[in-house]
Amino acid sequence: MAKTKFAKPKAKPKRKQSVARKRRRRVFILGAGASASCGIAVARDILREAMQRLARRNAEQADRVHYLLRYLYPGFSEDLSNYPNVEDFLNLVEMAKEFHGEAYIASKRWSQKRLQEAADISLRAITEYIWEFMADADRRRVLSDLAGELVRPGDVVVSFNWDFMIDLALEDRDENSGETKPRVPSLGSLLWDQPLDCPKFPRR
Repeated sequence: MAKTKFAKPKAKPKRKQSVARKRRRRVFILGAGASASCGIAVARDILREAMQRLARRNAEQADRVHYLLRYLYPGFSEDLSNYPNVEDFLNLVEMAKEFHGEAYIASKRWSQKRLQEAADISLRAITEYIWEFMADADRRRVLSDLAGELVRPGDVVVSFNWDFMIDLALEDRDENSGETKPRVPSLGSLLWDQPLDCPKFPRR
C-alpha cells in the first residue's frame, strides 16, 4: 500500500512575516503596578502618603480628614499611620452621605456637606501627590523605556490608573522616535477636569 504524502506548508518569506507582525494591532492593559514602578503608591497606601504630605503643607485641612477617618474607623491613629485603602474610605464616605440624610438619620456633626468637603480635601491631596510624581521626568523613565521597547504605532494602551504616567511616557517615546502616539484610554483618572496650580511636565 502506497504511503500518503503530505505536502509541507510553504513557509512565508521572512519579509512578509515581518510586515504581518507590524500590522498586527495589540492591546496593553495597565494596572497599579505600572505606576508603582514610578514610585506612586498603590490604593492601599496612597491615602497615607497623600495625607502625610498634606499635613506638612496644611495641617488644618489634614486634621479635617483625620477627624473623619477617626469617625469612620474608630481604630485609626495618625501615630500608627494605619490609613485605610482609599477606595474603601471613599465608599464609606458615600454610604455615610446616604445614611446621614433626612431619609435616614440626619447627623448634625457629619452633615452631607461636611462629609463631601472632607472627601474633596482628600481627593485633592491625592491629586496633588500624583501630580508631583508625574512632573518628575526621571520617575517615569521605567515606563518610557518600556514604551520605547514594546509599544508600536497602532497599538492601544488601556490604563486603569489614576495618573497619566503612561501618557507622558508615550510622549517621551514619541519625541525620541518621531512616531505617532498609540491610543491611550485612561479609565481611572482622578479630578483632571478641575484645574490645579501644578508645575509643567519637563521632558527628558
